[in-house]
Amino acid sequence: MADLDHVEAPVATEPEPSDPNKIVDTPITWEIVEQDFQKAFNTTATIGPNRTAKVIGDGRGFVSKMAQVEFDWTTDTEKLPKVAVLKITTCDKMRIICEQVMKIDFEGMKHMAGKVHDSEWNLYDQAANNEEFVRNMRLSKYYCGRGFDYGGIEAGYLAIELIENFAHRHFYHTVQDSAAREIVGVLAKLTAYSLKHPEIVDKMDIRWMDEAMGQFVNRQKLETELDNMAEKYPDRKEQVEVFRSVLWAYDTPEVYLKQTAAFGRKILVHGDMWPGNIIWDKDAKGDYHVRHLIDWQVVHLGTPLEDLLRILSSAVTPENYKDHRDSYLEHFYDTLKHEAPACELPWASLSELIEQYEKFVPLIAIAFMPMFMQMEEMLFRTCDASEKEECLKCFYSKIFNTFDETEACIKKWWQHK
Repeated sequence: MADLDHVEAPVATEPEPSDPNKIVDTPITWEIVEQDFQKAFNTTATIGPNRTAKVIGDGRGFVSKMAQVEFDWTTDTEKLPKVAVLKITTCDKMRIICEQVMKIDFEGMKHMAGKVHDSEWNLYDQAANNEEFVRNMRLSKYYCGRGFDYGGIEAGYLAIELIENFAHRHFYHTVQDSAAREIVGVLAKLTAYSLKHPEIVDKMDIRWMDEAMGQFVNRQKLETELDNMAEKYPDRKEQVEVFRSVLWAYDTPEVYLKQTAAFGRKILVHGDMWPGNIIWDKDAKGDYHVRHLIDWQVVHLGTPLEDLLRILSSAVTPENYKDHRDSYLEHFYDTLKHEAPACELPWASLSELIEQYEKFVPLIAIAFMPMFMQMEEMLFRTCDASEKEECLKCFYSKIFNTFDETEACIKKWWQHK
Protein backbone atom coordinates (compact mmCIF):
# COMPACT_ATOMS: atom_id res chain seq x y z
CA MET A 1 0.00 0.00 0.00
CA ALA A 2 1.40 3.39 -0.97
CA ASP A 3 2.39 5.60 1.95
CA LEU A 4 1.48 9.23 1.27
CA ASP A 5 2.94 10.44 4.55
CA HIS A 6 6.71 10.36 4.35
CA VAL A 7 7.84 11.74 1.02
CA GLU A 8 7.10 14.66 -1.21
CA ALA A 9 4.24 14.33 -3.69
CA PRO A 10 5.09 12.16 -6.70
CA VAL A 11 6.44 13.67 -9.87
CA ALA A 12 3.96 13.79 -12.71
CA THR A 13 4.91 12.57 -16.16
CA GLU A 14 5.06 15.57 -18.48
CA PRO A 15 5.61 15.70 -22.24
CA GLU A 16 8.63 17.51 -23.57
CA PRO A 17 7.94 21.27 -23.58
CA SER A 18 6.99 22.69 -26.95
CA ASP A 19 9.12 25.77 -26.27
CA PRO A 20 12.40 25.00 -24.43
CA ASN A 21 12.58 28.52 -23.06
CA LYS A 22 9.18 28.16 -21.34
CA ILE A 23 9.16 26.47 -17.97
CA VAL A 24 6.81 23.43 -17.99
CA ASP A 25 4.82 24.93 -20.87
CA THR A 26 3.75 28.06 -19.01
CA PRO A 27 4.27 31.70 -20.00
CA ILE A 28 7.05 31.93 -17.41
CA THR A 29 10.42 31.67 -19.18
CA TRP A 30 13.92 30.91 -18.05
CA GLU A 31 14.86 34.47 -19.02
CA ILE A 32 12.23 35.91 -16.66
CA VAL A 33 13.41 33.76 -13.77
CA GLU A 34 17.06 34.55 -14.48
CA GLN A 35 16.38 38.30 -14.41
CA ASP A 36 14.46 38.09 -11.15
CA PHE A 37 17.13 36.01 -9.40
CA GLN A 38 19.82 38.42 -10.61
CA LYS A 39 17.93 41.31 -9.03
CA ALA A 40 17.09 39.47 -5.80
CA PHE A 41 20.63 38.20 -5.24
CA ASN A 42 22.51 41.18 -6.72
CA THR A 43 24.38 39.03 -9.21
CA THR A 44 25.14 38.84 -12.91
CA ALA A 45 25.09 35.04 -12.89
CA THR A 46 23.27 33.41 -15.78
CA ILE A 47 21.53 30.05 -16.04
CA GLY A 48 23.60 27.53 -17.96
CA PRO A 49 22.51 25.02 -20.60
CA ASN A 50 22.10 22.12 -18.15
CA ARG A 51 19.04 23.64 -16.53
CA THR A 52 16.04 21.35 -15.95
CA ALA A 53 12.41 21.75 -14.94
CA LYS A 54 9.81 19.12 -14.10
CA VAL A 55 6.29 19.22 -12.72
CA ILE A 56 5.97 17.99 -9.15
CA GLY A 57 3.00 17.31 -6.94
CA ASP A 58 1.17 15.15 -9.47
CA GLY A 59 -0.94 18.14 -10.40
CA ARG A 60 -2.32 18.45 -6.85
CA GLY A 61 -2.63 22.21 -7.09
CA PHE A 62 -6.12 23.46 -7.96
CA VAL A 63 -4.93 26.84 -9.26
CA SER A 64 -1.15 26.62 -9.78
CA LYS A 65 1.42 24.36 -11.38
CA MET A 66 4.46 23.40 -9.31
CA ALA A 67 7.79 22.96 -11.05
CA GLN A 68 11.07 21.77 -9.55
CA VAL A 69 13.93 23.53 -11.31
CA GLU A 70 17.68 22.99 -11.29
CA PHE A 71 19.50 26.12 -12.41
CA ASP A 72 23.09 25.38 -13.52
CA TRP A 73 24.29 28.83 -12.48
CA THR A 74 27.43 29.97 -14.30
CA THR A 75 28.82 32.02 -11.37
CA ASP A 76 28.02 32.82 -7.73
CA THR A 77 27.11 29.20 -7.17
CA GLU A 78 27.77 29.51 -3.43
CA LYS A 79 25.12 32.12 -2.78
CA LEU A 80 22.51 31.09 -5.35
CA PRO A 81 20.22 28.09 -4.76
CA LYS A 82 20.98 25.08 -6.90
CA VAL A 83 17.36 24.03 -6.93
CA ALA A 84 14.01 25.70 -6.22
CA VAL A 85 10.30 25.22 -6.63
CA LEU A 86 8.41 27.57 -8.92
CA LYS A 87 4.75 27.98 -8.13
CA ILE A 88 3.29 29.21 -11.39
CA THR A 89 -0.26 30.55 -11.66
CA THR A 90 -2.00 30.85 -15.02
CA CYS A 91 -5.63 31.13 -16.10
CA ASP A 92 -5.86 27.45 -17.10
CA LYS A 93 -6.59 25.91 -13.71
CA MET A 94 -8.70 28.84 -12.57
CA ARG A 95 -10.96 28.14 -15.54
CA ILE A 96 -11.43 24.53 -14.36
CA ILE A 97 -12.26 25.63 -10.80
CA CYS A 98 -14.77 28.22 -12.01
CA GLU A 99 -16.52 26.14 -14.64
CA GLN A 100 -16.39 22.62 -13.20
CA VAL A 101 -16.51 23.24 -9.45
CA MET A 102 -17.95 26.67 -8.72
CA LYS A 103 -20.28 26.48 -11.76
CA ILE A 104 -19.73 30.11 -12.71
CA ASP A 105 -18.62 31.83 -15.88
CA PHE A 106 -14.84 31.97 -16.08
CA GLU A 107 -14.67 35.08 -18.25
CA GLY A 108 -16.31 37.09 -15.49
CA MET A 109 -13.76 35.76 -13.00
CA LYS A 110 -10.66 35.70 -15.23
CA HIS A 111 -9.04 38.60 -13.37
CA MET A 112 -9.30 36.57 -10.16
CA ALA A 113 -6.45 34.33 -11.29
CA GLY A 114 -4.22 37.37 -11.00
CA LYS A 115 -5.65 38.40 -7.64
CA VAL A 116 -5.17 34.88 -6.24
CA HIS A 117 -1.53 34.85 -7.29
CA ASP A 118 -0.77 38.44 -6.34
CA SER A 119 -2.15 37.97 -2.82
CA GLU A 120 0.35 35.22 -2.09
CA TRP A 121 3.20 36.92 -3.94
CA ASN A 122 2.56 40.20 -2.14
CA LEU A 123 2.52 38.46 1.24
CA TYR A 124 5.83 36.70 0.58
CA ASP A 125 7.37 39.85 -0.85
CA GLN A 126 6.30 41.96 2.14
CA ALA A 127 6.81 39.42 4.91
CA ALA A 128 9.76 37.30 3.76
CA ASN A 129 12.27 39.59 5.49
CA ASN A 130 10.21 39.92 8.66
CA GLU A 131 11.82 37.47 11.06
CA GLU A 132 8.83 37.34 13.43
CA PHE A 133 6.36 36.55 10.67
CA VAL A 134 8.56 33.93 9.00
CA ARG A 135 9.25 32.22 12.33
CA ASN A 136 5.72 32.26 13.73
CA MET A 137 3.96 31.45 10.45
CA ARG A 138 6.49 28.74 9.58
CA LEU A 139 6.91 30.42 6.19
CA SER A 140 9.06 28.55 3.68
CA LYS A 141 12.08 30.37 2.26
CA TYR A 142 11.21 32.81 -0.53
CA TYR A 143 13.72 33.70 -3.24
CA CYS A 144 11.88 35.96 -5.66
CA GLY A 145 8.77 36.15 -7.82
CA ARG A 146 6.70 38.23 -10.17
CA GLY A 147 3.17 39.60 -10.09
CA PHE A 148 0.49 38.35 -12.44
CA ASP A 149 0.24 40.13 -15.78
CA TYR A 150 3.62 41.82 -15.31
CA GLY A 151 4.76 42.83 -18.78
CA GLY A 152 1.45 41.69 -20.23
CA ILE A 153 2.07 38.01 -19.38
CA GLU A 154 -1.03 36.20 -18.09
CA ALA A 155 0.94 34.37 -15.42
CA GLY A 156 2.83 34.96 -12.22
CA TYR A 157 5.19 32.88 -10.10
CA LEU A 158 6.93 32.46 -6.77
CA ALA A 159 10.36 30.87 -6.37
CA ILE A 160 10.63 29.14 -3.00
CA GLU A 161 12.81 26.52 -1.37
CA LEU A 162 12.41 22.85 -2.23
CA ILE A 163 11.00 21.04 0.79
CA GLU A 164 11.91 17.36 1.06
CA ASN A 165 11.08 14.45 3.33
CA PHE A 166 7.82 15.79 4.63
CA ALA A 167 4.51 14.26 5.59
CA HIS A 168 1.31 15.05 3.73
CA ARG A 169 -2.19 15.09 5.23
CA HIS A 170 -5.26 15.50 3.05
CA PHE A 171 -8.88 16.26 3.94
CA TYR A 172 -9.52 12.54 4.07
CA HIS A 173 -6.81 12.11 6.73
CA THR A 174 -6.66 13.24 10.35
CA VAL A 175 -3.99 14.36 12.79
CA GLN A 176 -3.70 13.79 16.52
CA ASP A 177 -4.93 16.19 19.20
CA SER A 178 -1.51 17.76 19.86
CA ALA A 179 -1.08 18.56 16.16
CA ALA A 180 -4.43 20.33 16.08
CA ARG A 181 -3.45 22.37 19.11
CA GLU A 182 -0.16 23.25 17.46
CA ILE A 183 -1.77 24.64 14.31
CA VAL A 184 -4.37 26.51 16.40
CA GLY A 185 -1.45 28.11 18.24
CA VAL A 186 0.11 29.17 14.93
CA LEU A 187 -3.19 30.76 13.87
CA ALA A 188 -3.31 32.65 17.16
CA LYS A 189 0.13 34.06 16.36
CA LEU A 190 -1.12 35.13 12.93
CA THR A 191 -3.94 37.07 14.62
CA ALA A 192 -1.49 38.53 17.13
CA TYR A 193 0.80 39.65 14.31
CA SER A 194 -2.08 41.50 12.66
CA LEU A 195 -2.98 43.26 15.91
CA LYS A 196 0.61 44.23 16.68
CA HIS A 197 1.62 45.30 13.16
CA PRO A 198 -1.38 46.89 11.41
CA GLU A 199 0.98 49.13 9.43
CA ILE A 200 2.61 46.08 7.80
CA VAL A 201 -0.70 44.38 7.13
CA ASP A 202 -1.96 47.58 5.49
CA LYS A 203 0.83 47.30 2.90
CA MET A 204 -0.40 43.91 1.75
CA ASP A 205 -2.73 44.11 -1.24
CA ILE A 206 -5.18 41.52 0.05
CA ARG A 207 -8.56 43.30 0.17
CA TRP A 208 -10.12 41.33 -2.65
CA MET A 209 -12.07 38.55 -0.99
CA ASP A 210 -15.24 40.62 -0.73
CA GLU A 211 -15.31 40.89 -4.53
CA ALA A 212 -14.71 37.15 -4.89
CA MET A 213 -17.47 36.27 -2.44
CA GLY A 214 -19.76 38.70 -4.21
CA GLN A 215 -19.30 36.62 -7.35
CA PHE A 216 -19.63 33.32 -5.53
CA VAL A 217 -22.45 33.84 -3.03
CA ASN A 218 -25.78 33.47 -4.77
CA ARG A 219 -29.00 32.43 -3.02
CA GLN A 220 -30.50 30.82 -6.12
CA LYS A 221 -27.33 28.79 -6.65
CA LEU A 222 -27.31 27.70 -3.00
CA GLU A 223 -30.99 26.70 -3.22
CA THR A 224 -30.14 24.39 -6.12
CA GLU A 225 -27.14 22.95 -4.31
CA LEU A 226 -29.20 22.26 -1.18
CA ASP A 227 -31.75 20.49 -3.38
CA ASN A 228 -28.94 18.31 -4.72
CA MET A 229 -27.68 17.59 -1.21
CA ALA A 230 -31.15 16.54 -0.03
CA GLU A 231 -31.51 14.24 -3.03
CA LYS A 232 -28.06 12.72 -2.61
CA TYR A 233 -28.41 12.22 1.16
CA PRO A 234 -32.12 11.62 1.85
CA ASP A 235 -31.46 10.77 5.49
CA ARG A 236 -30.10 14.34 5.87
CA LYS A 237 -33.11 16.01 4.29
CA GLU A 238 -34.39 17.47 7.58
CA GLN A 239 -31.00 19.03 8.23
CA VAL A 240 -30.95 20.55 4.76
CA GLU A 241 -34.31 22.16 5.50
CA VAL A 242 -32.79 23.72 8.61
CA PHE A 243 -30.02 25.12 6.39
CA ARG A 244 -32.65 26.69 4.14
CA SER A 245 -33.99 28.68 7.07
CA VAL A 246 -30.95 30.99 6.99
CA LEU A 247 -30.64 31.45 3.24
CA TRP A 248 -31.91 35.01 3.73
CA ALA A 249 -28.33 35.79 4.75
CA TYR A 250 -27.30 35.07 1.15
CA ASP A 251 -30.02 37.10 -0.60
CA THR A 252 -27.43 39.36 -2.24
CA PRO A 253 -23.65 39.66 -1.96
CA GLU A 254 -24.21 42.88 0.01
CA VAL A 255 -26.42 41.12 2.56
CA TYR A 256 -23.91 38.28 2.96
CA LEU A 257 -20.95 40.64 3.35
CA LYS A 258 -22.87 42.65 5.95
CA GLN A 259 -23.44 39.46 7.94
CA THR A 260 -19.79 38.40 7.81
CA ALA A 261 -18.57 41.95 8.53
CA ALA A 262 -20.26 41.74 11.91
CA PHE A 263 -17.50 39.31 12.93
CA GLY A 264 -14.66 41.75 12.16
CA ARG A 265 -12.83 42.59 8.91
CA LYS A 266 -9.36 43.63 9.98
CA ILE A 267 -7.36 40.50 10.75
CA LEU A 268 -4.94 38.70 8.45
CA VAL A 269 -6.52 35.35 7.55
CA HIS A 270 -4.87 32.47 5.68
CA GLY A 271 -8.19 31.70 4.01
CA ASP A 272 -7.57 28.08 2.99
CA MET A 273 -6.58 26.46 6.24
CA TRP A 274 -6.91 22.69 5.93
CA PRO A 275 -4.39 19.85 6.46
CA GLY A 276 -3.28 19.78 2.81
CA ASN A 277 -1.93 23.31 3.10
CA ILE A 278 0.38 22.39 5.93
CA ILE A 279 3.77 20.72 5.51
CA TRP A 280 3.96 18.17 8.31
CA ASP A 281 6.76 16.28 9.99
CA LYS A 282 5.97 12.78 11.23
CA ASP A 283 7.90 11.45 14.22
CA ALA A 284 8.82 7.90 15.14
CA LYS A 285 5.61 7.52 17.17
CA GLY A 286 3.49 8.46 14.15
CA ASP A 287 2.57 11.90 15.49
CA TYR A 288 2.43 14.92 13.20
CA HIS A 289 4.07 18.31 13.76
CA VAL A 290 3.72 21.54 11.79
CA ARG A 291 6.76 22.43 9.68
CA HIS A 292 5.40 25.03 7.24
CA LEU A 293 2.16 26.76 6.32
CA ILE A 294 1.84 26.94 2.54
CA ASP A 295 -0.61 28.10 -0.17
CA TRP A 296 -1.34 31.65 0.91
CA GLN A 297 -3.23 32.35 -2.32
CA VAL A 298 -6.47 33.41 -0.65
CA VAL A 299 -4.91 35.32 2.24
CA HIS A 300 -7.14 38.28 3.04
CA LEU A 301 -8.49 40.53 5.75
CA GLY A 302 -11.34 38.89 7.60
CA THR A 303 -12.06 37.14 10.87
CA PRO A 304 -9.79 34.45 12.41
CA LEU A 305 -12.96 32.40 12.87
CA GLU A 306 -12.63 31.44 9.19
CA ASP A 307 -9.31 29.68 9.69
CA LEU A 308 -10.35 28.14 12.98
CA LEU A 309 -13.53 26.66 11.55
CA ARG A 310 -11.79 25.27 8.49
CA ILE A 311 -8.90 23.62 10.30
CA LEU A 312 -10.91 22.22 13.20
CA SER A 313 -13.56 20.73 10.94
CA SER A 314 -11.02 19.20 8.56
CA ALA A 315 -8.00 18.10 10.62
CA VAL A 316 -9.36 16.01 13.48
CA THR A 317 -11.85 13.19 13.82
CA PRO A 318 -15.47 14.13 14.45
CA GLU A 319 -15.17 12.60 17.93
CA ASN A 320 -12.16 14.77 18.70
CA TYR A 321 -13.96 17.83 17.37
CA LYS A 322 -17.02 17.24 19.53
CA ASP A 323 -15.00 16.48 22.67
CA HIS A 324 -12.33 19.17 22.34
CA ARG A 325 -13.67 22.00 20.19
CA ASP A 326 -13.93 24.46 23.06
CA SER A 327 -10.55 23.37 24.38
CA TYR A 328 -8.98 24.24 21.01
CA LEU A 329 -10.69 27.64 21.06
CA GLU A 330 -9.43 28.19 24.61
CA HIS A 331 -5.89 27.38 23.47
CA PHE A 332 -6.27 29.90 20.64
CA TYR A 333 -7.52 32.58 23.03
CA ASP A 334 -4.82 31.96 25.65
CA THR A 335 -2.07 32.00 23.01
CA LEU A 336 -3.46 35.21 21.52
CA LYS A 337 -3.48 36.93 24.91
CA HIS A 338 0.11 35.81 25.50
CA GLU A 339 1.33 36.92 22.06
CA ALA A 340 -0.45 40.30 21.99
CA PRO A 341 -0.70 41.39 25.65
CA ALA A 342 -0.91 45.11 24.88
CA CYS A 343 -3.53 44.86 22.14
CA GLU A 344 -7.29 45.04 22.29
CA LEU A 345 -8.50 41.59 21.30
CA PRO A 346 -11.44 40.95 18.95
CA TRP A 347 -13.24 39.14 21.81
CA ALA A 348 -13.52 40.33 25.39
CA SER A 349 -13.56 36.79 26.79
CA LEU A 350 -13.29 33.15 25.85
CA SER A 351 -17.05 32.74 26.14
CA GLU A 352 -17.53 35.54 23.62
CA LEU A 353 -15.10 33.84 21.22
CA ILE A 354 -17.02 30.55 21.50
CA GLU A 355 -20.34 32.33 20.94
CA GLN A 356 -19.00 34.15 17.88
CA TYR A 357 -17.55 30.91 16.52
CA GLU A 358 -20.92 29.16 16.81
CA LYS A 359 -22.75 32.05 15.18
CA PHE A 360 -20.23 32.11 12.35
CA VAL A 361 -20.40 28.39 11.51
CA PRO A 362 -23.52 28.54 9.28
CA LEU A 363 -22.25 31.50 7.23
CA ILE A 364 -19.18 29.62 6.07
CA ALA A 365 -20.49 26.05 6.12
CA ILE A 366 -23.56 26.63 3.95
CA ALA A 367 -21.57 28.67 1.44
CA PHE A 368 -18.72 26.19 1.09
CA MET A 369 -20.05 22.71 1.95
CA PRO A 370 -21.78 22.17 -1.42
CA MET A 371 -18.72 23.30 -3.39
CA PHE A 372 -16.41 21.12 -1.34
CA MET A 373 -18.59 18.08 -1.90
CA GLN A 374 -18.56 18.76 -5.64
CA MET A 375 -14.77 18.58 -5.46
CA GLU A 376 -14.82 14.96 -4.27
CA GLU A 377 -13.45 13.60 -7.54
CA MET A 378 -10.63 16.15 -7.59
CA LEU A 379 -9.79 15.56 -3.94
CA PHE A 380 -9.50 11.80 -4.38
CA ARG A 381 -7.58 11.75 -7.66
CA THR A 382 -4.28 11.16 -5.82
CA CYS A 383 -5.67 8.78 -3.21
CA ASP A 384 -4.20 5.29 -3.34
CA ALA A 385 -6.84 2.80 -4.48
CA SER A 386 -6.17 0.48 -1.56
CA GLU A 387 -6.91 3.32 0.89
CA LYS A 388 -9.86 4.89 -0.87
CA GLU A 389 -12.64 3.13 1.01
CA GLU A 390 -11.24 4.13 4.39
CA CYS A 391 -10.45 7.65 3.17
CA LEU A 392 -14.00 8.11 1.84
CA LYS A 393 -15.32 7.07 5.24
CA CYS A 394 -13.11 9.66 6.91
CA PHE A 395 -14.09 12.33 4.37
CA TYR A 396 -17.82 11.87 4.87
CA SER A 397 -17.55 11.58 8.63
CA LYS A 398 -16.15 15.12 8.62
CA ILE A 399 -18.73 16.37 6.13
CA PHE A 400 -21.62 15.03 8.18
CA ASN A 401 -20.08 16.30 11.41
CA THR A 402 -20.17 19.75 9.81
CA PHE A 403 -23.82 19.13 8.91
CA ASP A 404 -24.52 18.37 12.58
CA GLU A 405 -22.56 21.37 13.84
CA THR A 406 -24.26 23.72 11.39
CA GLU A 407 -27.72 22.48 12.34
CA ALA A 408 -26.99 22.87 16.04
CA CYS A 409 -25.60 26.38 15.63
CA ILE A 410 -28.58 27.51 13.53
CA LYS A 411 -31.04 26.23 16.12
CA LYS A 412 -29.09 27.83 18.94
CA TRP A 413 -28.35 31.25 17.49
CA TRP A 414 -30.12 31.89 14.18
CA GLN A 415 -33.70 30.71 14.21
CA HIS A 416 -34.89 33.64 16.31
CA LYS A 417 -33.72 36.14 13.69
